[in-house]
Amino acid sequence: MKWCFKQDGSQHDTDAIPTPKVIIDQDADPDATVVEVTFGDRLGALLDTVWSHILAEIVMRFVFLLLLTYLFRIFRFF
Repeated sequence: MKWCFKQDGSQHDTDAIPTPKVIIDQDADPDATVVEVTFGDRLGALLDTVWSHILAEIVMRFVFLLLLTYLFRIFRFF
């Protein structure tokens, strides 16, 4: 669990509320200002969830096809 401290000294849970993090770098390049905005790893968690559901669906269909193939071979001999 991550905690963020506000300027007034209070703290709040950053996992409950997605808050953007902004980094402004004016020292790396004298001719440019580099701004980086991040929103945490919420998208990564969502992609992991979607990927696991896709893999589960593929495995279920593969097992179903194996079962049908097995049943077809059994009942073909009767």
